[in-house]
Amino acid sequence: MIGQNILGLADVEYDLPHGVVRLIKTQGCRASNLAYWAGTKPVTIVSLEAGQDTRFKPHTVGTVLLNGVKVRAMFDSGAQSSMLSLAMAKRLGITPETPGVVSVGPSHGLGQHRVPTWRATFDTIDIGGEAIRHPQIRIGQLELGNADMLIGVDFFLTHRMFVSNALRQLFITYEGGPVFGLSPKTVFSADGTALDLTNKAAEPTTAEGYSRRGAVYASNRHLPEALADFDKACALAPTEPRYFYQRALAHLASQHFDPGMADLDQTIALDPAMADARLTRASLRIRRGNRAGAADDVQAADAALPPSSEKRLTVASLSNDLDRPEDALRNYDLWLKSHPEDSARSSAFNGRCWARGLLNRELDKALSDCNAAIKADPKRSTFLDSRALVRLRRGELGQALADYDAALALAPRTAWSLYMRGVTHKRMGNAAQAAADRAAALNINPKVAERARKIGFEE
Repeated sequence: MIGQNILGLADVEYDLPHGVVRLIKTQGCRASNLAYWAGTKPVTIVSLEAGQDTRFKPHTVGTVLLNGVKVRAMFDSGAQSSMLSLAMAKRLGITPETPGVVSVGPSHGLGQHRVPTWRATFDTIDIGGEAIRHPQIRIGQLELGNADMLIGVDFFLTHRMFVSNALRQLFITYEGGPVFGLSPKTVFSADGTALDLTNKAAEPTTAEGYSRRGAVYASNRHLPEALADFDKACALAPTEPRYFYQRALAHLASQHFDPGMADLDQTIALDPAMADARLTRASLRIRRGNRAGAADDVQAADAALPPSSEKRLTVASLSNDLDRPEDALRNYDLWLKSHPEDSARSSAFNGRCWARGLLNRELDKALSDCNAAIKADPKRSTFLDSRALVRLRRGELGQALADYDAALALAPRTAWSLYMRGVTHKRMGNAAQAAADRAAALNINPKVAERARKIGFEE
């Protein structure tokens, strides 16, 4: 993450449609249009709020019009998507209960906090004169201090922007592509001028240029175009593993699993210590039944990563999937220690609870971890299933049964939860219910009994 303490030092050009961010020093530009690339293309300008002249550089905050109402918006390329605060949405007459507003699940940024979000359609949004009709914008419980809206990377990917921290102005051109849930074919500025959507960027001439443009295509889900660019990057630089890894991810996103695996193999042949490629291949190998190969990849990634790496969480999760709870437990400990504020902590607590449950060890700590996970997200069936295992290990049969019941209410066709609820019923003397659960579980997944036997549940 590069924050305002760096981005606020000079001026910034966000050219994400062409895969570049530039830090720029300007001199003598008081009366200039700093969208130097625009030519005859219409340029919209947003005045930015002035911040105090301190070492804490101000965020990029300006005023936009939403349904004709002034809204203070923070332009943040680190935001996953644009979002309006519930309080401002309510001022505009829109709430989660308004007809046509639909739930789109939880959202999170920095820290542990997750918030439910909804997608709402507004009449218009006007950003410096670029007017968009019927935009679809998320709403959620935002706490942004001096702003009511985030304009996120979904906007940045379709616009080229110059942030003049000296002039406190934002210069914008539209470069084509979907904006706020819409894919316009023709776009007009506020004065009725048609915007030229032609991409006038020169054709790349280097592997890095094709890699960068391919990454932009992939971010916008234009996967055939991305693959074509990655093909050229790989051909121009056949010893650079990063380009093969990019192409592997684009193949996998396109459901081209064999070419994706071939590119992962080539990536790792060129750089055996590339942990991202190892972990991606491990996941694919697990799905294909190659557990030994997946274990090799996870162990290689484990050895290559620094102790505080965010990828420790992936290593831990895959280790649990591969029935290597000792490795999982060690990696969860490392990740939780170095990530005291992270929205994925609930998943890490659940994973560590599960690892201890598999090991039948430190069950008090396991129960504490599961309780923390469930407190953060009480509607996750996997969290309830993990706590049920720990309670079963502790001999708390009634509580284990209640957790399995709750987990299955959320995910009724989970073979593992069904089978282990049958184990719990059998230990409580409920033979008929035990037999019914066992039969239902085996009908979904015949291998579930073998998995239970491996961790000591002979039934």
